[in-house]
Amino acid sequence: MQEAQHSSTPPEACGRPDVVEPESGTSTYRVISELTLDVGRADDNALITCAVVHPSLGPGEKKHEQALRVL
Repeated sequence: MQEAQHSSTPPEACGRPDVVEPESGTSTYRVISELTLDVGRADDNALITCAVVHPSLGPGEKKHEQALRVL
């Protein structure tokens, strides 16, 4: 997937505090984050990347890319 052209001004972003939930029967936790972007037509097909960094995850990149779909 190629990075799409987008407007010269980055989209405005806001979110909510992370939600941390213990995994039943284990010593691990699930963390849920939410991001809300204010986008326009020029941002259609722009790539958004979500990345996780934490010492407990070990080596290697943990990320996911998704193209925006602006209707």
